[in-house]
Amino acid sequence: MVNRVMHKAMNPVVRSILLSSVLSLPTVVGKADVPTPGREFFYGAWQAGDEAGAAIYGEIKITPHSLSWEGSRSNQKCRTTYIIVDRTRGPKPYPDEGWPWKDIPSAATYQTVKIRLRSAKCLGATSYFRFAIASDNPGHLDVVEYIKPDKPNGWFSYGKL
Repeated sequence: MVNRVMHKAMNPVVRSILLSSVLSLPTVVGKADVPTPGREFFYGAWQAGDEAGAAIYGEIKITPHSLSWEGSRSNQKCRTTYIIVDRTRGPKPYPDEGWPWKDIPSAATYQTVKIRLRSAKCLGATSYFRFAIASDNPGHLDVVEYIKPDKPNGWFSYGKL
């Protein structure tokens, strides 16, 4: 009750300044990390840039709350929700688990996010994805598929649509 009264009594300019200050705070990463619409590098529609990605997932779409792919003759269409479980930014090289080093330029700086997929019949053994993007190539997304949190199972290349 007191908060509601204070909120109504607060000067609209002060309320606006306080609200914009809170909205501009950096994101805290953790199990309760909630994506901010329009701000994540991996949001959007992505087209497979290699044969494996096209054969398994085809086009993928990532929104603040879901991940979907169109599938192919060998893999069914799927839509599921996810939570962010890990994030890296800045000078830390990708991938952090040391795989697949031979395919990653050693001087590249990456921003990555790892998500845990929620249960869905269409997932098969896949339980996590890591999305990585190089600071010098924002139209290219690396997608690493995991069957366990620390066991990568596939690596795919995607281009922004």
